[in-house]
Amino acid sequence: MSAQIRVFACILAALSGISIGYSLPRDADDPTTALAEAAPVSRETRTETAVPAKPEPPMTQATPTRIGWTLRTEPSERPDLTNVYLSVSSDEPLQCGPRRRATLLLRCFENRTAIYVAHDCATPPSDSGDWPVKVQIDDGASRSVRMTVDSRGEAFGHWNTQSARPLIETLTNAQSLHVRFADATGLPNDLRFPIIDLAAPLSTLREACHWTDAPVTPQAPTLTASAPPEAEAPAYGGILRSARLNFLAPLPQRARAGLTFDTPLVPIAAASPG
Repeated sequence: MSAQIRVFACILAALSGISIGYSLPRDADDPTTALAEAAPVSRETRTETAVPAKPEPPMTQATPTRIGWTLRTEPSERPDLTNVYLSVSSDEPLQCGPRRRATLLLRCFENRTAIYVAHDCATPPSDSGDWPVKVQIDDGASRSVRMTVDSRGEAFGHWNTQSARPLIETLTNAQSLHVRFADATGLPNDLRFPIIDLAAPLSTLREACHWTDAPVTPQAPTLTASAPPEAEAPAYGGILRSARLNFLAPLPQRARAGLTFDTPLVPIAAASPG
């Protein structure tokens, strides 16, 4: 074969190779790429290669308010006595006064039992020294009662064993106590006290106040008056017309007697004979 023919054959072969190379796919000469594209993607691979979702803030659950009685004891001025205080806060906030929630207190102080609601609202004592309150135990009927107001007019309740102990014993097996009242401006308050599990801490108060199984003697009525008597008033004749009774009068008022006489009033010394 002549040299010209061999040169022409080499050029033709080179041109044919270049055409074949450009006509093939770019990755056809890489067998791993073709196998990777043909093989299915596993679930694990999709999970690992997936874009992670945006983290959400953790959900927080409100911690329920602890329901239960608070028991506090303190030594008395007398060595043979102990003062005991049981307290529980109301579920609902107050609508009046600086105190956020009212407090129900059961107290044994100097061997005397008391139950009262501390609220710091304006409930000044009336002439009779009490305040109208509606109470309801659990789902029972609501009843209207009058409770004695403290000296500052910011709490009301029963302050002696004769009136406090029967109510406390009624609450022993109850779940809740509802108290409704309005302050001096007429602002209503509807309170619920969770009083469950009272029996256990009440035993401390019973022991401190020396409760017995004997029934409580009802408190005797006392005479009260809106104004104290004069120190040296002259004796007047006349007929006794009325006297006001109050079963729960504060101690300062128990020494007063509100007596009203028919008129005219004539001093006994100046009365005519016959």
